[in-house]
Amino acid sequence: MSREKLEDAKRNWEEKLAHYQCELAITADASRKFELRKGIQECEKEIEKLEKTINSSESGNDPNSSDNSNRRRFVIPPIIINTINLSYRWTKKRIMLFCRWLIELNKWFKFAILFILALIISLVIFYVREITDPLSACKNTPHFISCVEKLDFHHYPSPGQLLPEEEKGREEFAKGNYKEAISYLEEAWEKEKDPVTLIALNNARVMYQLKSGTISPKNVFTIAVSTGFGDKIPPDFGGSILTGVGWQQAEFNKNNGIFKLIVVMANDSNNDYEALKVAKELVGREKIMGVIGPYSSHATYYVLDDYLKKLVLISATSTATIEAFKDQDKNKSQDFSWFFRPIPTTEIAAQDLVKYLKKQGYQQVIIFHDNDLVAQSFYNNFKEELDKLSINIKGEVNITTSPINQVNSLKQKFNQIKDKTALVIISDAFIDTESKEKKIQIIKENRGTFLIAGNNPLFNDEVLELVDTIGRESLEKMVIAIPWYPSDEESKKLADFVDQKPLPWSTSTKPKLNWQMAMAYDATKMLVEAIVQQLEQGQTPSREGTRNTLAKDDFNTEGLTGKITLKGSDREDQSSSLISPDCSTTPCDWTGAK
Repeated sequence: MSREKLEDAKRNWEEKLAHYQCELAITADASRKFELRKGIQECEKEIEKLEKTINSSESGNDPNSSDNSNRRRFVIPPIIINTINLSYRWTKKRIMLFCRWLIELNKWFKFAILFILALIISLVIFYVREITDPLSACKNTPHFISCVEKLDFHHYPSPGQLLPEEEKGREEFAKGNYKEAISYLEEAWEKEKDPVTLIALNNARVMYQLKSGTISPKNVFTIAVSTGFGDKIPPDFGGSILTGVGWQQAEFNKNNGIFKLIVVMANDSNNDYEALKVAKELVGREKIMGVIGPYSSHATYYVLDDYLKKLVLISATSTATIEAFKDQDKNKSQDFSWFFRPIPTTEIAAQDLVKYLKKQGYQQVIIFHDNDLVAQSFYNNFKEELDKLSINIKGEVNITTSPINQVNSLKQKFNQIKDKTALVIISDAFIDTESKEKKIQIIKENRGTFLIAGNNPLFNDEVLELVDTIGRESLEKMVIAIPWYPSDEESKKLADFVDQKPLPWSTSTKPKLNWQMAMAYDATKMLVEAIVQQLEQGQTPSREGTRNTLAKDDFNTEGLTGKITLKGSDREDQSSSLISPDCSTTPCDWTGAK
């Protein structure tokens, strides 16, 4: 047999040996192991026999070889051949050991790999469920976030006990008994126009349709509203915002066929730190497409970076200018590309108020001002407008840091020209409770001596209640710049929606539409319009898609306050309204300034 054939035979036996060894390393069957060991021994014997034959042929002792002693030929020295063989056997042995190690390692790793795959699949299923389950944004929420399944979540009027029907409705909602929840919540809404009940009822109706299979989860969209409840904000402010959001939700769900809206409510307590906690929670809930809020400019500024490039933020009530936001902290992001609002800024309100003072013949003002962001924004805009129209500033008082005891001395000092002098109160967004009390005290001590002018936070029922202290004529000597004031026709829309019944926080016997309610309605309309436009273009609505739609140059929608178009973050066409107290009827109300 030639050397080449001997080498081929040897390689065949070596491959067979490797196969037996690998199988022996992984098999668990005892009888098979016995057979494999026998096969290994046979292979090793054959390999050894072939190696001897090959070596003997190289040394000239092959009995089958012809006598070629007279022919010269090159012979590799045996020491080199042995060295190569030893190297080959050593390398082969190491490769086989590595192969066995991998096989043994695989026994342990196959369980780990299966576990990891199962974990990944579970996470994917969880993630898909989270972003497709319409109620996922309401599950496992902290105490300050609710779809109204929590019995201890805020309600109106406050403080007070839940209506029995509302309490039962919330309980049934939490259990997933949506049909029963609807029945109780409808009774509660009929008795009392609590906006929290309204949103709970809207949500329950959507969830019942989902549960019964009449609508698909992919056609249900979730938004959130972040506003303040509690001592730092008048109840009509937070209640008005929720009414506006719930009103638009009810109309959307009624008029858009298979597409529905769920609203998540969050209580940020009109506080920067609480608003930040709310932001982090809402951003982390993938189902939420956008957020309305917070109430104050300062809280809005504080959380802007947390929403940036993650979740659209539409403010219904923040009026500080973009310039004021930027000046607040140069180290913070100057990117407002995920922030939008339908409300006019302090610049417009300051312009209109100064023009009014000039037209009424006022030549000088004394300014009482707060320190928060909206107050500083209005203060800067107001001073610029005073300079333009040559109205003098005769004094300034920082309400936050100064005791309010100057009003009587001002009366004496400017008594001769009191008809030419106005007291201007530039209020914060009810960030400071003590400051709020000081402003009420200024109005009391003035008692109608000077005209009082102010910005929109003075528009609240607590001011109107001062009529019993200072009298009708003194209270009516006041003018306030607010973002919007409704016509009779626009007020009728709210009255029809609430069946002519008063709102639970109001002292009026009739429902009153105010600017907070209208702007919250319009902010919600902007958000749902951005979702609808994505659907009309055949897109699946997303957070980024919602932001991109709002940022388009041609984006527009019709709100309670008129047509809304945007220029950057702000409304393109801005205006404000001037109002005064009217005590010709009881209780006092607000009316357009004369």
